Amino acid sequence: MYVIVVGAGKVGLFLSQALKEHGHEVLLIEKDPDKCERLFEKWGELISLGDGSNTQTLLRLGGERANVVVAVTGEDEDNLAVSLAAKRLSVPRIIARVNNPKNEEIFKLMGVQRTISGTRILFNMVEQEVEMAAVLPFLALHRGEVEALKLEVAADSALVGQKISELGLPEGAIVSGLVRADRLLPVKPELAIERGDWLLVMAPSEVILTLESCLHLDECFEKS
Repeated sequence: MYVIVVGAGKVGLFLSQALKEHGHEVLLIEKDPDKCERLFEKWGELISLGDGSNTQTLLRLGGERANVVVAVTGEDEDNLAVSLAAKRLSVPRIIARVNNPKNEEIFKLMGVQRTISGTRILFNMVEQEVEMAAVLPFLALHRGEVEALKLEVAADSALVGQKISELGLPEGAIVSGLVRADRLLPVKPELAIERGDWLLVMAPSEVILTLESCLHLDECFEKS
């Protein structure tokens, strides 16, 4: 793939290096002349001075053949402008970093659907650790909108003996796996839960906080 990364901060540098190591063609765009000059010694032609929010700049740097444009500057306004410039060039995939989660809705209203907010992912994880000690989040997917959780069934849990089909999970949540005695078992509706089982659950972030009341986690699961 040909990937254009806009913003030579830590995120942009690490991302560009990783993409390069995986064999992709990468161009890093930075509008700060001093920063660009300092990085040129290491990056050479892989870094270019320019304003990535300018359509003509993207065109000059091959934006019309880019498979992906990634906007990872430290300013949400700049990342939105870069995304809109890439949209005007009909770049197939556009990914924008959103530093303030409150701005995500603005990006979506402007047609930029692929956003990444590290702040929101961290907030969700901290909130869950505080309010749901029984549920251990271990992975956030799809821009933090889907989360993977693991739940250990206590010996006196009301879930012991229940079938997967009887759990009554909130809409959108599914049991994606069950670990028993260090073995991953295939999930079937008729599979009965036993003490000490670990349930692996995938759920949209907006229903995570309903799992506790839905499954009576304060009674059913060991707290860690």
